Amino acid sequence: MSRKFIITKSMPIKIWQVLMLSILCANSSAQLIESASQASISDVIQFTNNTYGVNQQFLNGRFHEYKYRDALGHPFFLENQYTEGDLVLHGTLYHGIPMKYDIYSQEIIVRATINKRELPFYPPAEFINSFRIYGKDFERRSSITETPSYFQIVAEEGQISCLYFWYKTRQESDHKQTFNSFKFDKAKHINYLIINDEIYRFNSKKSFKKSFPNEFRNELSRYLKSEKIKIKSVSDSAMKDLINYSQALLNGIK
Repeated sequence: MSRKFIITKSMPIKIWQVLMLSILCANSSAQLIESASQASISDVIQFTNNTYGVNQQFLNGRFHEYKYRDALGHPFFLENQYTEGDLVLHGTLYHGIPMKYDIYSQEIIVRATINKRELPFYPPAEFINSFRIYGKDFERRSSITETPSYFQIVAEEGQISCLYFWYKTRQESDHKQTFNSFKFDKAKHINYLIINDEIYRFNSKKSFKKSFPNEFRNELSRYLKSEKIKIKSVSDSAMKDLINYSQALLNGIK
């Protein structure tokens, strides 16, 4: 089910904090105490959803505070501005959300309208299943790196998936003389292939070909040469074509 992310009710920032404080405070609402003190956790979730709306899940995160003022560059994916995207949170699709993707801190920032005020929040990362921003699809996966991370799903065809992990690094800078300052480098990505559930990293034609069995590497070399593909600058559409061709090789079609 798709939801438009606009919150019009007065709503606490931390629902669970409000519940706990309401239970502990003597002057709390009798209804809230009766509902929360004797209810199971699922009953409490249902109560808060009924009281505040399901969009309170976004506000279980924290307020966004921009930590990079006066830095050179910015930490965001593509642009330092909100753009409408789609977010799957706890299995529910929210469409047309103003959002940014901070690839330095690996956090999603959404802008919510609350009491006619626009406020930025970080939804809890463990709630985020996937999102789309600037026409690119991302998923949160835990099987590729040591900690769960967001990966761009560049191509998925049969037994093969191609994923990018986007990131930026930060360097110290002396452009501000009165306090410590820094600058952000250009965005980069680490490339992954998943072939029959085996994970391979690649950053060149050679390492791409080495991800496949020996009998397919000559055909892959011919394709890469004929299409003039450079792995470090290949477009998403050309990478999808390459993955489709590679899957056809595995299927014995080419």
